[in-house]
Amino acid sequence: MAEAGLCHSDDHIGGRGWSAWAGSPRASASRLGETHGPYQKRPQGAVFGACSPSKDIPALLELYRQGQLKLDELITTRYTLDDINSGNEDMRSGRNIRRIIARS
Repeated sequence: MAEAGLCHSDDHIGGRGWSAWAGSPRASASRLGETHGPYQKRPQGAVFGACSPSKDIPALLELYRQGQLKLDELITTRYTLDDINSGNEDMRSGRNIRRIIARS
């Protein structure tokens, strides 16, 4: 059933297009080749996508160090390890969205 759903994703993308699959079991390579190969369609995993962690993470770190990638502004609240319980309570109640647990 899941494999059939994956193969039907071809119906929604054009030639040379790609589809991202998340949380799907592995489909047989032979079945995917029937539809993806001739039209240059390709499945794209959702874990790393088109990312190359060994290249992209150092580049992102450099952008952060240069002040061009604003990550600190995304943090709602910072908590120490001693305050982890109040941080969890704040998350459950909706008082924070993105939190950081930092060493004291």
